[in-house]
Amino acid sequence: MKKIKFWGVFVIFGLVSFLLSCGVSKESLTKQVQESIVETYKESGNPNLKVTKDLILVQKSKTEYTGSITLDLMNNWDLFQKTLSIDVIFDGKTFQWTASERN
Repeated sequence: MKKIKFWGVFVIFGLVSFLLSCGVSKESLTKQVQESIVETYKESGNPNLKVTKDLILVQKSKTEYTGSITLDLMNNWDLFQKTLSIDVIFDGKTFQWTASERN
């Protein structure tokens, strides 16, 4: 009887651990969004893009995050920095980000 209780507790613990680990952590989401931002800017004509300040996200609600990132961008002649405000909507599986230039 004690073996059955032990295995029951073990199975329940494993199941709870599995369910808790299924979600994406904020750190993982931040990394994925930053990679997406860099990829998007590189595709738009900035192949030498560098991130000078990593993306920092703050959770506003269950599905909404906000943050900022500073990028080194190059036009035809100059290298310049652009700081962007980032808004992210994350449904638990996919995300969508929008960026606006900070003043």
